[in-house]
Amino acid sequence: MGLDYSIEIFVKEAKLIDALHWFSEKLYDYDEPKFLQWESENVKIGGHYFKNDKNASNNSYLKIHDQLSFTASLIFDIDPVIINSLAIHYPYSFDIEDFKETFENYYLGNGKIRIGDFDSEIRKSGVDGIYHLIFTAVTTAMSSMLVESLSVKKWIEELSEVSEAIVSYIDMESSGHKLLFYKGKKIDITFSDPYDIHPDETAVFFDEYFKLIKNDQENSFSD
Repeated sequence: MGLDYSIEIFVKEAKLIDALHWFSEKLYDYDEPKFLQWESENVKIGGHYFKNDKNASNNSYLKIHDQLSFTASLIFDIDPVIINSLAIHYPYSFDIEDFKETFENYYLGNGKIRIGDFDSEIRKSGVDGIYHLIFTAVTTAMSSMLVESLSVKKWIEELSEVSEAIVSYIDMESSGHKLLFYKGKKIDITFSDPYDIHPDETAVFFDEYFKLIKNDQENSFSD
C-alpha cells in the first residue's frame, strides 16, 4: 500500500471566504473556470469532478452545502523536492525523455509548478462554525513531497495566515500529525499519536486542536 498523506486545515466559517479567495490563485484551472457561491460572492476555484453532498455538478456555479469534494492541482513555488516527486521511479530507474515531458506538462513558468491531482474536500466540521479543508495526495511520491518540501510548507503557512486558521497540519497516517500552524503562530511539531495524548501542559496548550480532530474522527465513524 502506498502513502496517502494529506494537508488538513481547520478555519472558522467567517474566514472561509478568505481561504476561497486565496485558492483562486493557488488551484490550477483545468477547464472553464468554476465559481463557488459563498455568501454574496462568486469566487473562482480551480479543479474538476466537483461533487457536493447533494449531487455531482457540471455547472459553472457551485455550492458547498455541508460538503464539496473535487480533484485539484495545487500551485507551488518550484523546489528540488517537488522536482524529484515528478520522477516517480527515481532512483531505481530514470528516463530523461519521460521526465522532460512530465515536467513540461506541470511547469507553469515564473518559478511556479502545479502538482496533482489531490483528492480535495471542503466540509463542515463537527464543531459548529468551523470548516475542514483537506487535500489528500494520491501517490507515495506526492505524500513524501508534502513532508519534505519547503515550498509546500510555505503554501500551508500562507493559507493559514490568510484564513487565520485554527490549526494546520500534515496527516501522515500511522506516523502522526505534523503541525505547521496553530492559533496565529507558525510551529513545527509532530504528534506521533494525536488521538492518545496524556494530559499535561502540551495537551492543555493544544486543547482546541485535539478537540477538533477527535470530533472529526467521531463524525467519520458515524457516517
